[in-house]
Amino acid sequence: FYSSILCIRFILLFSVFVLFFSSLYSFYSFYKEQGTMASNKGLFVEMAETPITALISATCFAAFFIIAGSRIPLSRLGLSYRSVVTEGQYFRIFTSALTHLSFIHLFFNISSLWSLRVLELTHGSIAHIRDSAIALVLSSALHLLFVHALIKYR
Repeated sequence: FYSSILCIRFILLFSVFVLFFSSLYSFYSFYKEQGTMASNKGLFVEMAETPITALISATCFAAFFIIAGSRIPLSRLGLSYRSVVTEGQYFRIFTSALTHLSFIHLFFNISSLWSLRVLELTHGSIAHIRDSAIALVLSSALHLLFVHALIKYR
């Protein structure tokens, strides 16, 4: 059992490593294609071009500082198998996307989100909302299924 936990931790750590470097690469390649590593448009112009990405980023920042300032435990907002499956607190599927353990966690998530704003530029804001919601629900469902398998088959 202990070796399977180590294997799972290694897989998760490797996944985070791959996601981090792939988001850095996409960020780099996006600006390299424009011929400059720094955007000449300015932050507010870029935010106006991708309003959904800016709104999600602002919501995550606001939620982080509100939660940190009010000292609400993350266990009341995060994704919990017991809370979602047995108690039916389905709102946690969405609030878990807004909870971050630390500022560095928030920073990397916002950096990844900001590098993916290219999707909003190419496919439009409505499609970006739809795709983000689908990704959120599917990733939460996969997490809950994984925890269910760990509980049932350990």
